Amino acid sequence: MSVGGPSILAVADALPLPSDLIELQRALHAARQAVEDYGNKVAAERRELFPGEDQWRERAVWPEDGPERAELTRLRAERDTFALQIRQHPVMQQALAEGCGKETQFALQKAGRENADGEA
Repeated sequence: MSVGGPSILAVADALPLPSDLIELQRALHAARQAVEDYGNKVAAERRELFPGEDQWRERAVWPEDGPERAELTRLRAERDTFALQIRQHPVMQQALAEGCGKETQFALQKAGRENADGEA
C-alpha cells in the first residue's frame, strides 16, 4: 500500500461491487458536485451584490433564514444521505468485517468514476 492510500493493485483485494452500490457512488458524486456548484453560484451572486472591499463579511456570511442557506442545507442533506447509504450497504459492511474496507472503497470510487464518465 502506498503512503497516499491504497495502490491500484489493492483493487484486487476489494469485494465485488454490485450495480446498486456503484449507482449510489455516482449519486454521491453528483450530490457533492451539486453542493459545490451551488456554493459557487451563490458566492458569485454575493460578489455582485457586495462588490466593495469592505463588504467581505456580507459576501461571506449567508443570512441564517435566507433561501440560499435553506437550499444549501437541503443539498448537503441529500449528499449526506447518499454517503450514509454507501456506508450502510451490505457489501461495504462485509468489506469492513473482512478487513478490506479501504480497498473496496477505493474500487468503488474508481468504478463510480469509470461508469459515470464512460472511462477510467
